[in-house]
Amino acid sequence: MSRRCLTKRDIDECVDAGVDVLEVDARTIVTDLARERAQERGVRLARTDDAPDREGTELRQQVRAAVIARLGQAPDGLDAVIDRVLARR
Repeated sequence: MSRRCLTKRDIDECVDAGVDVLEVDARTIVTDLARERAQERGVRLARTDDAPDREGTELRQQVRAAVIARLGQAPDGLDAVIDRVLARR
């Protein structure tokens, strides 16, 4: 299976074509600049596969641990807030 690399230029081309949601699968590599450009230009990157988002899972665990370390405990609704924020990225 080949991989596809999504770049900043691809995001700009999507916006120029009127696309505001871009579906990406597990084989697609999204560069950091492409992710930033998508956010700047209002393009939502939507995963099309059911594979777990390993990067998101790791980030979720890191954020949760950092909040608990800072506050000394998990505040009510922490997991829901983290899930909402990660769903927007």
